[in-house]
Amino acid sequence: MSAFALRSWIAVSALASLSACGGAGGGVGSTPTAPSPPSPPSAAGIGALAAPPAGVASSTNFQTMLAPSQSGDEVIVRWNAEAKVYQVQMPETTLAWIDQTSFSKMYGVAGGDVLQTDGAKLGYAIAIVPYSYTGRMEVGIDDGLGPYRYIAFGVATPAGAVPTVGTATYDADLVGRAGTSWGLYGTAEFQFDFAAGTLSGFMDPQTNGAMGSPAVGRYTFSETLFAPGSTAFSGSFDKGGSFAGIFTGPAAQELMANFSAPFMDWDSSGEPTVPATLEGVMIGKAR
Repeated sequence: MSAFALRSWIAVSALASLSACGGAGGGVGSTPTAPSPPSPPSAAGIGALAAPPAGVASSTNFQTMLAPSQSGDEVIVRWNAEAKVYQVQMPETTLAWIDQTSFSKMYGVAGGDVLQTDGAKLGYAIAIVPYSYTGRMEVGIDDGLGPYRYIAFGVATPAGAVPTVGTATYDADLVGRAGTSWGLYGTAEFQFDFAAGTLSGFMDPQTNGAMGSPAVGRYTFSETLFAPGSTAFSGSFDKGGSFAGIFTGPAAQELMANFSAPFMDWDSSGEPTVPATLEGVMIGKAR
């Protein structure tokens, strides 16, 4: 397993330990300006929840994407440069702080409490911010007893800034949920021909469970949509389902996407006979 995939597995496993339940979801979220609460909690000095993506130097409302079944959710992810903390807002919460409580320097994974401005705990968050303009969070409300969400966030590439010549391959990692029982992690590859306006690639998701889990195999991109100079792209998979994404960074150095696809889940005998859905988010960077 690559270090990148292992980081994803750790994040999935840690969130699963919250005994979470509820939906997952997606779509590109809006980014309204969020007010700054008066007194932030203390934040650790180093870690994925204590610093913005490396290319972000000021307070920023990020573009967000969630797993597709949550496409109607209004979610805010914001870096507050003055307080040096992330702020998040879920449909069921007001704007809250994330106070980092743990960080694995080896894997780049941070965990933290989601707190109201009065210090009351709303839930828990896990984050990986491996790139200069893009990161990923998993946020569980009510300590995982309420809905939790897989969120990709980043600084969207402006119109006119995507290359129109040359090619690029982006390596991505993914995280999400498979059916109602399994965490999901894995990798993906996006191959763009900027001049021709074409996209190909694949996704290699894997499920994880304490006592084994279903194998899902590779999902190859098909029927992709990408026009020269476009900041967005989408496509289907050879096994069904679809993905959609945008470039991030001032010159499309990175990307983020969400996805949903079918797979066969285990029945009570451990046989793959039950139609189900896997979904989540991906973040990646050009080689």
